[in-house]
Amino acid sequence: MILHRLVLRRFLGLPDASFDFRPGLNVIVGPNEAGKSTLRVAIRTALYENPATTSARSREQFRTWGVDEPPELHLEFELNGRRFTLTKNYATRKVVLADRLGQTWEAHKAVQERVVAALGLPTDDLFDATAHIAQAHLERIHVNSIGKELGRVIGGGGEDVTAALRRLDSYIKALERGSRGTAVREPGAL
Repeated sequence: MILHRLVLRRFLGLPDASFDFRPGLNVIVGPNEAGKSTLRVAIRTALYENPATTSARSREQFRTWGVDEPPELHLEFELNGRRFTLTKNYATRKVVLADRLGQTWEAHKAVQERVVAALGLPTDDLFDATAHIAQAHLERIHVNSIGKELGRVIGGGGEDVTAALRRLDSYIKALERGSRGTAVREPGAL
């Protein structure tokens, strides 16, 4: 799944905002209280929350302070070359997933099944643990160990990513040895 754009209306501290994403890694940088964490919550909310929940408290938790109308989120993304727009409207308590060809899904359960299948992450907790790295994870480590800490966070505590990449690079070089140009030694009679 490639995120392209997120549009927020009346969502927490970002009452009217839009964010464009680029393919690959997107790094969000800004001063305190600029909305970095709110953006993370908004992406998770767009992907996992149900605007039709029966709890008024649950529906109201994302509302911008001082605004009467509940939030609305629009997430544009791509999956296997196909573009989609996911809309969650807490005022109407509706969710709509639509593709560019006009096909739509409006039942939260059907939409959620498609999103979960696309992400491979069945819960918002698993999404939080794997799909993004919070500033708090990086603040507690020294600059020299960022690669190791990123590997721990992303890889779930296994091998450090830097070491794994070095090992893979060595393996690839061994496989490619002699495949580019003339080999160093003559192979002898064929």
